[in-house]
Amino acid sequence: QLDTHLGVAIELLSNTSNKLENHYKKQAHVRKINFFKLSENSRERLVDNQSINLPLESYSPNVLLRPLFQEIILPNIAYVGGGAELAYWMQLKNMFESENVVFPMLVLRNSVMVVDGYKSKKIEKLNLKMEDLFLTEQELHKAYVIENSTFSKNFKDQINAIEHVFSDLQSQYVDKTIKSIIDAEKNKQLKSFDVLIKKLLKQEKNKHSISLNQITSLKNSLFPQNSLQERFDNFIPYYLKYGEDFIKILKQELNPLDTNFVILAH
Repeated sequence: QLDTHLGVAIELLSNTSNKLENHYKKQAHVRKINFFKLSENSRERLVDNQSINLPLESYSPNVLLRPLFQEIILPNIAYVGGGAELAYWMQLKNMFESENVVFPMLVLRNSVMVVDGYKSKKIEKLNLKMEDLFLTEQELHKAYVIENSTFSKNFKDQINAIEHVFSDLQSQYVDKTIKSIIDAEKNKQLKSFDVLIKKLLKQEKNKHSISLNQITSLKNSLFPQNSLQERFDNFIPYYLKYGEDFIKILKQELNPLDTNFVILAH
């Protein structure tokens, strides 16, 4: 009976997760068995070929089933969490409904990033805005090169000129076959022009290699492993550097129910 009941829950989890994956990155992988086996000295993940006919006290739910257990034991009106946490909670809604357990309101807390004086000066020297740092490294490199070189920002005028030449040529013919030939050649020329633009951009990047390396270093320090600083860095180094004032600043500047991203820079 337990196996059948859990099978329904897992099917609902999988269906909801697959639908969400069309729009959001899946945060937690749905397994056939989403429990760990508890023993005196270990917590071992149960796998498909293991029996689940264990004493109830031996079960420990994984990240996907734990919220259900928590809300049964101590129901909440709302759950306040970070983006990654709420993403896997969103996978659970249908399962909660099938178990007749109230699904709490999901509230996104605000996040914070600390930018010390050295990094602030580097950002200023590179003539960047704080919001620029939220671009991907590739986007940031491209934007910097375009802003700091004679490289055209979009080449719209040139592209429009190419399209105009071929459109004018097409207008001189009625034959659909000839129009198709002209259209195919236009697309070929536009693709060649796009390749040329990429080559020119690469050359400009080489001219700014030192600044681009500095941008990469900034991105890696503020968004380690392409993740938020708060999910990677430990609190202790900041406390050792800034002392108790750091806690006072956090209390003053952060409001968990305000979803804005806070940047603490000096």
